Amino acid sequence: MGVTAAAAQTTCVDGGSPSWKGLNLIQTDCQNWKDGYVPPSGQIYVALQFHFVLKSKPVGSAESRSVLDALKSLVTKDDAQEIALSVLPKIGNYDSVETPIYTYVASKPERTFGTSGQFEFTTPYIRYDQQPLSFVLKARATSKADHDIKGLIDRVQPIIATASPNAWLVSEAAKPALNAVADVTDTVLDAYYNSDESTTASFSLGDEAADGVVKRVLTLKSGQGDADIGSLTVSLKMRRSIIAGNSISSDRSPKDLVVDYSTVGGILGYQLPAIGDKKNTILGSFASDDGDLKILSAVAYEKTATTGLSDACRQLRTIGLNTFGFNDIDTARMIYELLSSGEKSVAYTEESSVCFSKSDWQRISIHHIFEPLVNQTVPTKDRIEYFATGLRRGMTTMTIYQDQLEDEMEQVEDMTGDNLLPSCTGYNVAKSDLITCLDTFHLNRYQIETSDESPVQILVSRRSQVGEVANADTRSGVEVAAVGTPVSASTTTKLDYVYRVSLFYSDTQKIRRIKFEKATRASVGDDVTDKLSYPCWVKGKGQPLTCPDLIPPPS
Repeated sequence: MGVTAAAAQTTCVDGGSPSWKGLNLIQTDCQNWKDGYVPPSGQIYVALQFHFVLKSKPVGSAESRSVLDALKSLVTKDDAQEIALSVLPKIGNYDSVETPIYTYVASKPERTFGTSGQFEFTTPYIRYDQQPLSFVLKARATSKADHDIKGLIDRVQPIIATASPNAWLVSEAAKPALNAVADVTDTVLDAYYNSDESTTASFSLGDEAADGVVKRVLTLKSGQGDADIGSLTVSLKMRRSIIAGNSISSDRSPKDLVVDYSTVGGILGYQLPAIGDKKNTILGSFASDDGDLKILSAVAYEKTATTGLSDACRQLRTIGLNTFGFNDIDTARMIYELLSSGEKSVAYTEESSVCFSKSDWQRISIHHIFEPLVNQTVPTKDRIEYFATGLRRGMTTMTIYQDQLEDEMEQVEDMTGDNLLPSCTGYNVAKSDLITCLDTFHLNRYQIETSDESPVQILVSRRSQVGEVANADTRSGVEVAAVGTPVSASTTTKLDYVYRVSLFYSDTQKIRRIKFEKATRASVGDDVTDKLSYPCWVKGKGQPLTCPDLIPPPS
């Protein structure tokens, strides 16, 4: 008969399910990327997970014969005694190992290769650069009954088991082990079954399109629909790091997945899949190539030399991608561990451009890839005072206040839970947008908490805070300028918390990053909180509009 193939399935709405001769593959569920989100290239790893559930039938029953007839009709051999269903995953440019999931032998019970009629396995992970992901479902036949397919799986398990549990990567470094598994599987299957007597159907999964599929559920039935054979669920598993954090299933969006390296060991000790008793870590793999070993020595073992460090880091990125198959996140961690070993602190001091770009530093912060050394560049006391005064008077009114800021703000973090500045929270905020946004903060009073180290920290209260507390006092003769609520100039309001503003400065003493957090009364003390609670912006008899501790701009 030769090989036959059904049309490939590309999306959840591509019009019907393929049918083999005598066998129906009915798609009972299909899911696209969660919320239409497609992860950027190089940010996650993906693997395909297969779960087959057998629908058991009594041996010798009419239903059993119906199943056998359905499966035997896939091939032309009249003497076919055994049918095997297997899957061949394809992730990117890598064709994974063909894996049997089910066999049917005449006059014997159906079986899977797991327990309780279920079989599950996961492919290796691959760095996801929006490559197509798919799988082929294959039916093979033979006249030789009752092969020990379980023995085949047992033969390849020791190779797979030497890698990190459920987390190993397709890479150049892992190829010898991957090829060893494939050689065993192909040799045995080809010896058991006639490859010409096979039928296939192809199914696509996640790709670069917003309508790419991340999960398919197929029910296998006889051609007449009177007998169930089993159900196959194929879904994407995703993870941000191969060592930090867990994988997530296809029902969650990868944008929700953040990892934390502070809770795991180093990536240099990550163990690659190996043959037999041989063990091979990332660090050990460097020593197997003279060129890689030279880079390793320059970065990790030469304690003082920093000449050519930027070029070495660029080469490490290439090694991380091409040799180990790392994504950008794990590559950054690998580079840091080598730099730290060599005491190259110039490269992992916060915001250093020697080895990490601005986008790298964003990922380092979000995913806690490592704790950078703090850049100790701090401004003069006057510059700190001018920024606070700008928050009080308005950034748009004077250029001296605007000059405190970088032209592009690397990051504005609101960690208060109050959604203080929704229009400028995030990365790479233009100065013009930030100035307008900061003018909505409406600072009431401030006190510099630390000014001799980075980040500089200022404790502040907002006018809206004081106004809400002061609303209970209705003495006449005093007017709140911004709110219009009568309060007493002699009354100190009582706030439960104030805000801590952390300012990160560049080498030119301009602010490049701002972080807002809450500071409770208990954490900063009653004296400071009470001082910041006083409504210095009150307009009333004998009360100036400008507080005396706010520095006016020079004339």
